[in-house]
Amino acid sequence: MAPVDDCLSTGEQRIVDTAGQVDRCMRRLRTSQEHQAAADRRRADRRAPKQPSLINGIYGEDA
Repeated sequence: MAPVDDCLSTGEQRIVDTAGQVDRCMRRLRTSQEHQAAADRRRADRRAPKQPSLINGIYGEDA
C-alpha cells in the first residue's frame, strides 16, 4: 500500500504545520473569542439598569 493511500484507508488525517499556520489560526481564534467575550460583557452592562426607576422609587417595586 502506498503512503498516500494509507490515510484514505484509515480515515486518519495529519496536519502538517508549514510556517506556523496552525499557531496563527489558533491565535486568531483566541483573539476573536476574547473580543466576543468583551462585547458580550459590554452588552450586558448596557442592559443593566444604572439607577433605580423614579416610578419604583415613588410607588415601590409592586407598581
